[in-house]
Amino acid sequence: MYLLDHEYRNYVAWRMEFMSGTDPDVPAQAKCTVILDNVPPSLQSNVALESYCDMVFPNEVSSANCMLSLGELESIHAERLKVVDQLERAVAHEMITGKKSEFTHYPSLLARLTCQGQRVEPVAFYARVLEELNGKVAKTQQ
Repeated sequence: MYLLDHEYRNYVAWRMEFMSGTDPDVPAQAKCTVILDNVPPSLQSNVALESYCDMVFPNEVSSANCMLSLGELESIHAERLKVVDQLERAVAHEMITGKKSEFTHYPSLLARLTCQGQRVEPVAFYARVLEELNGKVAKTQQ
């Protein structure tokens, strides 16, 4: 127990020295960082949050940064990149061969297992899928 108390006293002394600003290598901003949770949607941008904090604490805030969870948007974007690649490949194939090709699209695993696909032209199909994904991205961004 003595060692624990001794270490705690050392820690408090070092922490007080650090917070007092005697170390010139540590910027002042690193000593006074605040984390905010449940920030209203209207303030979830760096500019909006910084202007709000400057209104509440005039000339006291050096910067404000928002971290947003973009998991859903990232997965849509990854899917969108795959579709863009397929669309570009289909356009290039059409330009090189000079012919419109077709492939069988299976909307689900059940359709594939029961051979109930539909013949589609790749450029038109991937353009439609890309348009749907762009709509999803726009909706998710709001």
